Amino acid sequence: MTAPYTFVGFRTPMPGHHFAQDNSAVHDRPVVGRVSGRIDLTITTLSPLFIGSVDHAAGTTTTLNSVPVIPGSALKGMARSYLAAMTGSTLGPQADRIIWYRNPVGDNDSPTLTALHHQYVAVRGQSAEPGRQRIGLLTRTTEGTYRVTECVQLRLQPPNQAFYYSMVPKVTWRILARDLSLTRDIDDDMLRSHNDRRVFVVWAAVDTTPARGQRSIRRVVFAVGTTAQNAMDAAARRRLKNNGVRDSVPKNVVAAEFLSFLDDAGNRHDGQDDEPSPQVMVLHATGLTSSRDGDRNTVSNDERNAYLFPLRKSQTTTWIANSGDHAMRNVGEWDITPEFVDAALRDDRQQLTDYQRSLPDIDELLTADGVPVFFDTAMRRNREILVRLGRGGGFRVRAKKPFLATIDKQFRDAGFDAQAPDLVQSLFGDSDEVAARKGRVSFGTAVAQSNAPRLSTQSDIVLLGPKIEAWYRRLKQSSNPTTHAPITYNSDDATYRGREMYMHRWPKDVTDIDETWTAIAKQRRNPGNADNAVGRAITPVAPDTTFTASIRFTNLTAAELGALLQALLLGNTLQDNTAGNPVYAHLVGGGRPLGLGSIHLSPTVYLDHPDRYTRWDAPMWHTATNAEVGEYMQAFRVALEQAEPDSRQWTTGPDGRSWPRSIAEVFTVAQWRNRLPEDLTAEMPLADHRLKKIPKPLSELTPMFGR
Repeated sequence: MTAPYTFVGFRTPMPGHHFAQDNSAVHDRPVVGRVSGRIDLTITTLSPLFIGSVDHAAGTTTTLNSVPVIPGSALKGMARSYLAAMTGSTLGPQADRIIWYRNPVGDNDSPTLTALHHQYVAVRGQSAEPGRQRIGLLTRTTEGTYRVTECVQLRLQPPNQAFYYSMVPKVTWRILARDLSLTRDIDDDMLRSHNDRRVFVVWAAVDTTPARGQRSIRRVVFAVGTTAQNAMDAAARRRLKNNGVRDSVPKNVVAAEFLSFLDDAGNRHDGQDDEPSPQVMVLHATGLTSSRDGDRNTVSNDERNAYLFPLRKSQTTTWIANSGDHAMRNVGEWDITPEFVDAALRDDRQQLTDYQRSLPDIDELLTADGVPVFFDTAMRRNREILVRLGRGGGFRVRAKKPFLATIDKQFRDAGFDAQAPDLVQSLFGDSDEVAARKGRVSFGTAVAQSNAPRLSTQSDIVLLGPKIEAWYRRLKQSSNPTTHAPITYNSDDATYRGREMYMHRWPKDVTDIDETWTAIAKQRRNPGNADNAVGRAITPVAPDTTFTASIRFTNLTAAELGALLQALLLGNTLQDNTAGNPVYAHLVGGGRPLGLGSIHLSPTVYLDHPDRYTRWDAPMWHTATNAEVGEYMQAFRVALEQAEPDSRQWTTGPDGRSWPRSIAEVFTVAQWRNRLPEDLTAEMPLADHRLKKIPKPLSELTPMFGR
């Protein structure tokens, strides 16, 4: 399966003391025996480069006085990530992330999705089955805790069947569109003002003929309104129409005939005084982005995701509870902690959908009727307790394993240690709640040549990278590219694939740069994403543009300076470090999901003159010769042998030299001159994403390099 990224295996972080016996060196004063200086970088773009500015709509690259720049933070992050993959480093704050997932969309052609659905049902239990969904209103108690009060549901008996099943009361979107002027759109201001709030509902009995099954009498929502009078007027108008009843029944009903309005107790009127009787309920709409069909104002005929929550101790609640076989079903009430609510509804905002972000504020609803929620319960020690909570019917479920638990213990146990930081922390610094260490390497902003050319603006390009939650791409799977028993964060043998690294995929032998760029952008364009955060307009800097930047380093050992140079040069040698077609190159910027942003770095090292602080007339800098630079890089290699003495962790890199396996893998991914053909590193199509297909591992891609 194609993808513009791959994974380099995790490795045990290399402690900084292997590269500097004395870790007392600081950044703000000279230390005897250490080297300080600067590295001037000449950066040449090998493919279109895009580092987005704050002006998201225009899609322009970051500039300084109209000149394109690469922020120093971007360069530092790039160098740090490459060195972290090469020598290992702490996994950072994301290591403690909790993974949540939702019920996958069913697909009969996908064994993976079928297996996932079965896993989801197994975790959810009976409440994941049709007719077993539980709903309620979340309120805050006077003691500062929270309480979920279950809402009753309609009990329905299928034709010619002896059993009953429960159903959340629903209203069709045709009714909502005509009576409340709502569209099935998360950006609809009218919907925002009504969602999760009270509406007045008129119920009616209708005689229906479904597409399949025999004719039967149903209770349906016949009209709604913002006031009781609005609802009554809408119901009266609809009854006068010959086909008005069609608005209130499901789309699979072939024919329907109005019989009678229902009174306060849910009974049919049989006399001449058959007048609408409005009841108060809470409207909760979900799935608001699934039925646009290319038109933001298209109203779906599908009524499944517009729910009505009965208020407790209301007349509506009484007759709904006694529906069906007239046996009132007991409903529960559960007290839960603020921590439970925060974890279920407030935390991990980065994992919420646009629909969830558009829902009314929880605190605002708590002061009214409460927050409509869906929940699951389980028996613990002969007591039923609430175990899961969400604001939608297919709410997310917390996985058994957090991200960190899927990584081998020897890798995940590494963390910040002020006394013994790893090599990456020692050079670039790190922070911690208790201790902090300032780095001894700082990056300046890279500024482009004047009049740097930019390519044509391409609007609405989809930039999507793999996320931690996308387990089918991030976790090792037992088979490839699909599996009948997918490994998820709920699997005991879940193992993370490694550090994500993007690959170069600019075509070779390009004759027209702008035309090639336009063709690539067209492949990733999606007009449906024009109004959300997925689509971006992009105006990249053209290939062959030159930037210049400076790196300042302080009090490094020879091995540490060699490590920094190795991260900048990768596998390029001082003799073969040509900008036009280098052996290895870096990737930086927002175009990486497209496989773009390839750059070549050419460093020139200047060392502080040894007499700089003792003689007033001493030169400030000493330009390091190639021989001196080679000595620093050799010192790094010697330190590598000390930091990684296990010969089994060494292998032959693409340059033919022996390297620790992690460095050899980074060099393999960073190949530019022998990069893979772009068709083998293209982003997988959306259909493959939907089917949970798995990108090929580096071990399968490696033999293809250099062909």
